[in-house]
Amino acid sequence: MQVQKTDRLPDEYSSIVERFYGTSEAVSRYIDDSLKGYEKIEAGKQKATFFVATEKEKLLGIVSLIPTETDLAFFGFFECENELVCQKLWNSVLDEAKMLGVKTLVGPVNGTIWHPYRFVSSSNGEPFFPTEPITRIEYSQWFSKLSYSKKLEYHSAYRTDFTPILESTRKSFNTLQGNGYKFSVEDVNSENVQELYQLAVEVFSKNPGYTHLSINEFVSLYSSEKLSQSSSQLYTARHEGKLVGFCLNLAFGNELVMKTIAVSNEFQLMGIGNALVHKVHLDAVERGVSKVIYGLVRKDNNVKYFPTDKLTVFREYVAYIFNI
Repeated sequence: MQVQKTDRLPDEYSSIVERFYGTSEAVSRYIDDSLKGYEKIEAGKQKATFFVATEKEKLLGIVSLIPTETDLAFFGFFECENELVCQKLWNSVLDEAKMLGVKTLVGPVNGTIWHPYRFVSSSNGEPFFPTEPITRIEYSQWFSKLSYSKKLEYHSAYRTDFTPILESTRKSFNTLQGNGYKFSVEDVNSENVQELYQLAVEVFSKNPGYTHLSINEFVSLYSSEKLSQSSSQLYTARHEGKLVGFCLNLAFGNELVMKTIAVSNEFQLMGIGNALVHKVHLDAVERGVSKVIYGLVRKDNNVKYFPTDKLTVFREYVAYIFNI
């Protein structure tokens, strides 16, 4: 087995992903989102280094080291045939990171945290949904043996009976509506994209590994890929015309994925998130949606009193932070 260093993502990246995970809409979306993450790297000042493991011209594994403008770097695009390949690739990344003076290594991140990241750590076999990170469970098992400084845990869950969530969020929805808050579905336009961008930066900029996007990058990423798709739904919360929260959902067939929810720091702990959730599920009942998926929820997030009855957790994920 040989491990080679290169400054480009191998052309065989898509084929190794399909070799491990098959072909489906979710896999296709995962590859597409990862390649857009790579485009973001290529367009930036900080270039990535890729380590590629091969044997007799067969691709056995890939990993990247993605530096930032600070002493933090990401590792990503991680795929490997077996643990021996994983170990060799990981050692190559560590050696390169130390040589570059990297102090903190976060991943897996395929480009930036706006693109696919996290390892799958457990699953009940439920099919992957589009926009979900797709990795082997073995990767998280192997990384759990390493000397990481912190791990970030997430899960995805679904429900088919919306009664508990509607009952628990109804009071917030009714109270806020009575106090002049407006909850509605909006089409995306040049004005609210700017508002969404400002709110997303405000809410998510303190997340571990946050990567800043310019307004043009944000518009390119979310307008073309997600918000303007016919399958996307943008729910907004406004107070006196000001955007104070939003919830982005993706519809696939008769299922709905709650993808992103954000509430302005100034309006936290007022029940706005609950009210948005209520409106989403109210409309889901009206439209005959059979399943709502809560995708990639941080286990230690600030959501309180979210009902867990009739809720099925079907996948868990993890990302790692290493001090080196």
